[in-house]
Amino acid sequence: SELFLEPTDIAVGESGNIYVADYGNKRIQILNTIGQLVQTIELKGSPHGITLDKNENIYVTEWWDFIGIEKFTKTGEPATDFQIEDQSVFGLPSDIAIDSDGILYVLEHRNLDIDYGKDAGVHKIDTDGSYLGFLPLPDSSIDDESKFTLMTIDHEDYLYIVDQKSQHILLLDTIT
Repeated sequence: SELFLEPTDIAVGESGNIYVADYGNKRIQILNTIGQLVQTIELKGSPHGITLDKNENIYVTEWWDFIGIEKFTKTGEPATDFQIEDQSVFGLPSDIAIDSDGILYVLEHRNLDIDYGKDAGVHKIDTDGSYLGFLPLPDSSIDDESKFTLMTIDHEDYLYIVDQKSQHILLLDTIT
């Protein structure tokens, strides 16, 4: 499609709208249920991960010109109720998921060829931007080939993290 240049992630809202992280164009494309463009949200950086809360607020991880996380309302306006004081806590935030309680999980990009983060793991953040902690990936799951860039969460709040290089999927309990 001419709508996208290197799409990296997708989310579907309760409304049926489809939200696409359009990495190459530094924007989010919102499509309706039949795939027609509804709205474009221009970003500071290139979006890599995207998730939605129950109100279809949009959370997006961004790289390059801006490294961090932004929140937008479902109408595409920057959210005023979300502020992360220190975006530098993320070496390179690659993906984002939200649990049933509204806690955000941000996967730290981990590619041993290009090491932006100190540790492989997941940052926990409240929906107001407050930092809640870090869940490290077990050392036994990391090897010289590890590249963690994709993540999702299930209805029981278990995180599934894809290691693209070694072709493994890691399961992480968000409670521990």
